[in-house]
Amino acid sequence: MITNQELGKWLIPSLIEGKQETAACKDIVFSPGEEVFLVVRKDGCLCLCNIDDESVKMTFETPTGGASKVVWIDSISGDFLMGSKKAGVLRIYNAAMPVCKEIIKVSRHGICDIKRMTNEVFLLRLKNGQITQFNIRTKKTLFTTDIGHTH
Repeated sequence: MITNQELGKWLIPSLIEGKQETAACKDIVFSPGEEVFLVVRKDGCLCLCNIDDESVKMTFETPTGGASKVVWIDSISGDFLMGSKKAGVLRIYNAAMPVCKEIIKVSRHGICDIKRMTNEVFLLRLKNGQITQFNIRTKKTLFTTDIGHTH
């Protein structure tokens, strides 16, 4: 979403707009120190938008089921992670390329949420309720909780 200074309104670039049931924003992630941000639409579409000229700079290729969560990787310029509820993989993208540059299998369950702990370590909330701590540099799982259950 972009602020139009003259009108004092939030505007959405036209390529993101659409039917409310598909184009609603599910996630917005600003890039640290940059004039761009990522938008995940409700239909899973993933776009890079420019704050200054209210434009979509790039629409990224996403897997079936689309993106559920994105987060910037601060230690690598322009890189970000994308998770999907449909698969237990992290996809690494760069803001300059519309296609995924690397796929990392982390679980057999989909990824619902991603939170950065450090520049290299991320917490992943999996569809089955587990929490996984993952190091993006070493591409190793550091810790995974047990699956929650009730008696």
